Amino acid sequence: MSRHQNRAKNKFTQNAPKFSGNKILIVCERETTETQYFKDLRKKRKIHQLQIEIHGKECDSAPIKVVEHAEKMLNKNKALFDHIWCVFDRDTHETFDKAIDKANSINNNIKGKKPTFNIAFSTPSFEFWFLLHFAYTTKQFKDNDEVRHDLQVYIPDYKKNQSIINSLYPNLEKAFKGAERINDFHHNSAANPSSRTWHPYTNVDLLVKKILKMKPA
Repeated sequence: MSRHQNRAKNKFTQNAPKFSGNKILIVCERETTETQYFKDLRKKRKIHQLQIEIHGKECDSAPIKVVEHAEKMLNKNKALFDHIWCVFDRDTHETFDKAIDKANSINNNIKGKKPTFNIAFSTPSFEFWFLLHFAYTTKQFKDNDEVRHDLQVYIPDYKKNQSIINSLYPNLEKAFKGAERINDFHHNSAANPSSRTWHPYTNVDLLVKKILKMKPA
């Protein structure tokens, strides 16, 4: 696992209020479940949108496009963000490995301590992170639909891209513990030490913990 997975004024900032603490850019696959979740979490935590910028509609659904857009934002103004996070699913994406390799390369070539260039990914899908708020499992899901089916045991009316933050938020600590357990499970039992091959898996908890440490606006 790479280190980013281990645990100048411009038009964006000319008239922006001043904030203490970190600024984060989150880049997701299109306007999807992920963008909805992080926008809801930002609102729930009362964090200003200039402290956490969330991009989705600017990207295609391919992981490599997510990384390329994040790189574009990095090159546009390196000083604007303290942390850049690319968020995508393992799913059946053909560019998944290429995206991780590129993100690792970008992060390793950044001079100085910031911004950090990170990946938060889930296998098989982001809904696995949701599921960990209710139950811990090492089940080998055959596809995303099966994850959603299991999630609907706890949120019967769940549909993609809808706001469910009020159902998830009270169980965040359980989700953190579940993500840590699944990480330990694979470290102790997986033949391949690379997290990109682990199923199921998520490291979204690392990004969420960063957000929880941010001060409200």
